[in-house]
Amino acid sequence: MEYLVFDVSGTTVKSAIMGADGAIFQEDKHPVPAAETGSYEDFLQVLKDAYTQYAVPVDGIAVSLPGRIDSEHGVVITPGALKYNRGRHLAEDIRAQVADLPTVIVNDGKAAAAGEYWQGNLAGTTCGVVMLLGTGIAGGIVMSGRVWEGAGSFAGEFSYVYERPAMRSEADHRWVDSASIPGLITYVSRRTGMKERLLDGKKIFQMIGSGNDYALAGLKDMTDYIAYMIFDTACILDPDKVLLGGSIAGEPLILQLVQEELDRIYGLASEDLPRVQVDICKHPGEASLIGAEYVLLQRYSEPVSA
Repeated sequence: MEYLVFDVSGTTVKSAIMGADGAIFQEDKHPVPAAETGSYEDFLQVLKDAYTQYAVPVDGIAVSLPGRIDSEHGVVITPGALKYNRGRHLAEDIRAQVADLPTVIVNDGKAAAAGEYWQGNLAGTTCGVVMLLGTGIAGGIVMSGRVWEGAGSFAGEFSYVYERPAMRSEADHRWVDSASIPGLITYVSRRTGMKERLLDGKKIFQMIGSGNDYALAGLKDMTDYIAYMIFDTACILDPDKVLLGGSIAGEPLILQLVQEELDRIYGLASEDLPRVQVDICKHPGEASLIGAEYVLLQRYSEPVSA
């Protein structure tokens, strides 16, 4: 059996034909209709064109995409960057306009967690967490082999967590302001005196590689914060493992510095606390594809094996 799986970002629709074991047979990328000028109909057309392009029979369709997603009913509650998706019954519309097949939609962070559980570094965990570090912090939680959606399909939305209760605006002291690529740029700008517009993730790691201690200090500001996030999450969920993913998580310094700060935090604890394991996603670029298929197979009672 084969499945058509999509992973949608703010700029790209990745599509793949996948086997029931998570293997990717064919893969392609398509531009996503711009939020400012595109429409929901344009978005559906991209999915339809991809389905037609592959010209192979498939047994179901799965879509990973940003936003708060009611996966059970196939509805995009809040759409992330793709504003035209708000409130859309996407799974139903795919069945009506693309192909009348079993279809699921799932939040991208939750899909990544499911993919890492099925085929990656969360395999065998009772409770596992994924944090994807990018312009925001997408996240997902897997408990006993199933994605934890939460009462309002909001579980794992780490971007929205506040570090203190005395907030005065929505953008005041959220995790996303300190543990994302924009947060890293702000830290390094403060440490080096460089304008934020002159910095990006690639530039910062080039500076660190060239021996710029101020840039390294800015990175440590961010990784210290990530360590606090992981510790707080561990106190609430007691997961077996937390995985870091996203475009910068593959830099070896990230995991090293986070682990060093976690060691310091656990060293301060007066109680003998259980230590959470921290690692990097095994499939940083494909976990959401793999996980969306995993959710599809679970939903329609197909056997799922590693």
